[in-house]
Amino acid sequence: LVACAAVVRWGDPLAALGRVDELGLARPHDRRVIWRETLPLVRDVWLAGAGTGTYATAMVFYQRTGREYAFNQAHNEYLQTAAEGGLLVFLPLAVAAVAFARLAARRLRADRSGVYRLRAGALAGLAAALVQSCWETGLRLPANALLAAVLAAIAVHDPVAPPASGEPPARRVA
Repeated sequence: LVACAAVVRWGDPLAALGRVDELGLARPHDRRVIWRETLPLVRDVWLAGAGTGTYATAMVFYQRTGREYAFNQAHNEYLQTAAEGGLLVFLPLAVAAVAFARLAARRLRADRSGVYRLRAGALAGLAAALVQSCWETGLRLPANALLAAVLAAIAVHDPVAPPASGEPPARRVA
């Protein structure tokens, strides 16, 4: 409530409402328009992609709607990865994601410790990030990527039990 009062008192609520209004669905910079205009790029460079970090440059040639807004990101992590990396990047990432999901599910099922809820919460956070990635590219921000990496580590961590005697702990392989 204090933060809301501060925004109303010292902020510019009309400008904020104007920004919200810019998110309307009938605008030329609507995400669906961006996605539709990105698909020809993906089709043209399906094998190797346009190159990591080249989405904005490539879209100069593929953007057909008004130029008052430049499409500098796809607003869809999966579509942008396909556009920039093609099948050579997208396919290994998909295989790694499936392998991670299988390992995380196995670790969650086997967990009988007090860490179970923490592990489940980490997986829920990752699932939320994956869903959000359908309409945003938030995992490209270093802080978000780092948080996702920490959540992934929590989800698949395999704790080594301390040895019963003075012998060194045995390494377990998953």
